[in-house]
Amino acid sequence: MEISKISQQANVDSTKPARLILFIDDNPLVLETVKQLLEKSSFNLLAKDDPFDGLCGLVKNKPSAVFIDASMGAMSGYQFCALVKAQVNYQYIPLVMVLEYANDLEQAKAYAAGANAVLVKPFGKNELLKAMNFPGAQAA
Repeated sequence: MEISKISQQANVDSTKPARLILFIDDNPLVLETVKQLLEKSSFNLLAKDDPFDGLCGLVKNKPSAVFIDASMGAMSGYQFCALVKAQVNYQYIPLVMVLEYANDLEQAKAYAAGANAVLVKPFGKNELLKAMNFPGAQAA
């Protein structure tokens, strides 16, 4: 099942283009939560529930940042990060690994796979926005 493109109309200064965030998670509740958290923000959201659809969204849309759940069935977030970072045309796109546990081993695995930042579930609006604004998140 593909989650349709979820777009937010930003209530921000119209001279600044909204940045596109690609969020990949196989849990529809997480994607809906992210949609709600980003309402009235300066970000547009492209939500995907499958990492392969996420790769297509990445290639087609070249988002400002990608959030990927670490534990997904067909392709893990670790594999996704490693694949994207191996492609020279997409190395500049910041990757945020979304983890269920905040332990040192999982975080080290995320950074070793190519993630630029880590976001731990459950997260709120402040944590989500902070992860979007790490250095390099505006590279697109």
